[in-house]
Amino acid sequence: MADGYTISNAFQPTFGGGNQDGCVFKLTSNLSTVLFSSYIGGDADDAAYSIVLDRFNNIFVCGGTQSSNLGKFEGALSYRGNVDAFVAKIGALGNSLQKLIYIGTSAYDQAYFIDIDSKLNIFITGQTEGNFPVKGVVYTNILAKQFITTLNNNLDSIRYSTVFGAPNNSFPGLSPSAFMVDECDRVYFSGWGGASNNSYNSNTGSTQNCAITSNAFQKTTDGSDFYLAVFTPDMKQLSYATYYGGSLSSEHVDGGTSRFDKKGIVYQSVCAGCGGYSDFPTTPDAYSKINNGKRPNNPTVGGCNNALFKFSLNVSDNAPIVRDTFISLTATDLLNYVFNVTDPDGDSVNIDFSGNVFSSINPPSLLINKGKSNALITLIWQTLCSHSNTDTMTINIKATDNACPTPNSSNATIKLLITPPPILDAPYPQCLQTINDSTVALKWTSPSTVKYFKQYEIYRKKGNDNYTVYSISTSATDTQFIDTLARQHLTENYCYFIKTINTCDSSSSPSRTICSLFQNDTNQSLFAYADTILYVIATDTLTYTFSAESIDPLDSVFISVGGNIFATNRVLSTQAISSLKKASYFFTWRSICDDMKRSTDTIKLQLLIRDNECPQSRTQKAEIRIIVLPPPTDFPPSMQCTRSTGVNSVLVKWNKPNPTRKYFSHYVLLRKNNNGLWKELAIVKHDSAFVFEDNEATDNVNQNICYSSCAVNVCGIAGDTAPLTCTVIKNIFPPPPIYIYTTSVKENKKISLQWQKSSAFDFLNYSVFKKDDDQNADYRLLTTINDINDTVLTDEKVNVHKHVYCYQLKQTNDCGITNTDSHHACSILLKGMSKPFEHSLQWNEYDYWKKGLNEYAIIKKEPTLEAVVANTTYYKTTQSTDNRLNVDNGLYYYTIEASENNSIFKSISNTIELIQSPLLHVPNAFTPNHDNINDTWKPVPAFVKDFHLKLFNRWGQLIFETTDKHHHFTDEFMNDPATCDVFVYLITYTGWDGSTHTVKDNVTLLK
Repeated sequence: MADGYTISNAFQPTFGGGNQDGCVFKLTSNLSTVLFSSYIGGDADDAAYSIVLDRFNNIFVCGGTQSSNLGKFEGALSYRGNVDAFVAKIGALGNSLQKLIYIGTSAYDQAYFIDIDSKLNIFITGQTEGNFPVKGVVYTNILAKQFITTLNNNLDSIRYSTVFGAPNNSFPGLSPSAFMVDECDRVYFSGWGGASNNSYNSNTGSTQNCAITSNAFQKTTDGSDFYLAVFTPDMKQLSYATYYGGSLSSEHVDGGTSRFDKKGIVYQSVCAGCGGYSDFPTTPDAYSKINNGKRPNNPTVGGCNNALFKFSLNVSDNAPIVRDTFISLTATDLLNYVFNVTDPDGDSVNIDFSGNVFSSINPPSLLINKGKSNALITLIWQTLCSHSNTDTMTINIKATDNACPTPNSSNATIKLLITPPPILDAPYPQCLQTINDSTVALKWTSPSTVKYFKQYEIYRKKGNDNYTVYSISTSATDTQFIDTLARQHLTENYCYFIKTINTCDSSSSPSRTICSLFQNDTNQSLFAYADTILYVIATDTLTYTFSAESIDPLDSVFISVGGNIFATNRVLSTQAISSLKKASYFFTWRSICDDMKRSTDTIKLQLLIRDNECPQSRTQKAEIRIIVLPPPTDFPPSMQCTRSTGVNSVLVKWNKPNPTRKYFSHYVLLRKNNNGLWKELAIVKHDSAFVFEDNEATDNVNQNICYSSCAVNVCGIAGDTAPLTCTVIKNIFPPPPIYIYTTSVKENKKISLQWQKSSAFDFLNYSVFKKDDDQNADYRLLTTINDINDTVLTDEKVNVHKHVYCYQLKQTNDCGITNTDSHHACSILLKGMSKPFEHSLQWNEYDYWKKGLNEYAIIKKEPTLEAVVANTTYYKTTQSTDNRLNVDNGLYYYTIEASENNSIFKSISNTIELIQSPLLHVPNAFTPNHDNINDTWKPVPAFVKDFHLKLFNRWGQLIFETTDKHHHFTDEFMNDPATCDVFVYLITYTGWDGSTHTVKDNVTLLK
């Protein structure tokens, strides 16, 4: 019983018993007056959790109870034992308990939330540890331990009841946190579960194995998350369900609150991220995505943060899906188009149609087959020829679902483009066939396309008469017409042609004209033809297509072939194609080397060309001559210098050649003696570098024996020979110079040299020479490098802070010849000097690049700070002054970085260290009168490294101490700030140069 609890107009004015009762009360809108208040409870413990009003202001309360005597109502559901849920109906004035019923099993049951639907039915949700009864055709999870039950408004019958959540559980897994029945009677639930519950109550489960839908926002759970669900009216289906929470922490509610609005949006307060995790799902523009919480009893351990989420579970927000469509069809086609309109929320769909197609001649018909959440529409339309004369026709579709509370609509358009049927080809007539003196047969080959066919029109004229339509055939399969009235057609000229008419009465072009007598064309020759000469390289395959055309575009052309080309047995493929006006002949033929030797008997292909002119064909002849050319030869390999290996032996080498390969056969090594005679020494089939030792080079030191090479093609034809290389008289071609890219100081104690890779085919080695900045010093050989790819050298025998080192690079070829024009480059030596608040820098010029110097960058680095470019100079400017010094430091490192114009190469100097001596200015008075002038006392250090200040009052007591050189002293550190006083200070400070300084004096506080 609660002391001081006001009872007014109560239906239960006294405490019922046990440790606690529920209570129900109503206040005025300004919370100043209690309109009614009452206990609700029996002789044991009772709790009331949720309240709702119907439209008549009747009050409904739910909760849990251990009392069996809460209320006795005839026919009411009675107490089952342990803890039962209860539902109470209280009159609008609050002074009458109209009905109270128990809901539950013999085990633990409680109702935590209550709501009311549009028909005034009552809904409750809660937990159970029993085998809670399921009633009605409802969605259910077998032996789950969360229940939803609905009753009529008088609480005298259960309409239906179900359990949901993880199936086959012994204990509840979800703690309800929000519950709502919307105005469309859909049921919404929000709850949580898992480790946080388990730590306080072992008779609880987790969020594992709860049912979710395929479109769930989050489909997995760590067992300690929120579970959100929506059920259809009457709980027949699960419309939507999802998890919500992080993968590491255990989300829960510590006395927080949440609610659904009537649009199905839940507003939830959460205790999240426990353990210092930031895994709670957040939106991109969230106020905070980081958990900064700490445990109050141990601030070093990550704690929890309050999290908030707003989540829409409205499953009827989506409009039906219907798509724009474009259909192109031909006039006279029958359109049978089937399409589907679906509703993603499962709502039923109504369809409305409009558009100019319905006002046309012969409008389409629509068949609509409606399902639960879709409509299957069949559009049937027989198009007419007249439809092709109009603009694009449209069908406008409006699809509306029965979503609650507001139907959703979407629109789409079917655009219909009706094109005229194609103009069909005319049939191809053959020559007239005489049957008797007065009868001829006109036969033809039908066109390949007969769709949209209406009829053939056969035109005839006699002599010089005009053509008229003589006969009509309506069958596309007809292939002849018998004219029995062609009297005296052997002396009188009867001519015919045919047209094809399509379904919209459009006519084809006339076919070719066929007459009973020869037309006697003025030009009976074929054109687009001439004798042809073709050229092919021996061993190549020739591919060629020959074409011929008739002067009459409606005659067919045919080609037959012959000639000695077929006697070679090397015609690989042929193809002859005959058609109206044009014929072509395609062939491929492989040539061989012997074909080059034909002097008179040229390879020929002879063609006979004819048409099908009636009544007699015309013919022409054509000839193709093929001339076979010798294959080209490759360049010879480049010969290297010879080297004597004995009195009678010489080593001969050539570089790796680069043959074309297509016509290449081999290389030949040749030797020429003093008598001028050549001898073939070796045949080389491959294209790699070649080495040969000639053991017949007698007295090669004194006798000038020369060598050369040549390439031989696949037909055995030798190409040009290479320039001679001889044992006594040698050509001297020095290799090109090598360009030095960079000369840089590395690790502030070495010099790294990088240069251009040699392009010489006869490379032997690099030679690197070195000298220091002694004016009398000469270049001395530093090292020799035999690997052509090794283009970097590190020189460790240097003092980069004292001397400039110059390097020269040469290369030597296999003949022992070294380039004369060598490139050199020197290192950059940086020196500097410190002055108060200023550093002067100077260095030697770096002017060795081909493209010239771009700039010198002066790089400055300070302790704990990133390196920066302090200044840049150009061309021959090799000195700089830095007076922009950071007084918080006193140690500065400088490096010069030279860069080439339009290049990536940089040469870097040594790094020097410059130090500023420490300075300290100490004021001797301050006036803390809050006028913002000398209100605090602070020594002013410059270039000071370590700092230690002690301040004593006149009695020798230490009143202020700091090692922060930027810390101010104010009168707030004094017991009596209002008085003037004199203080003694002792300051010890060090510089970056290793020096230590002590300053002792006094400072006066003035008021």
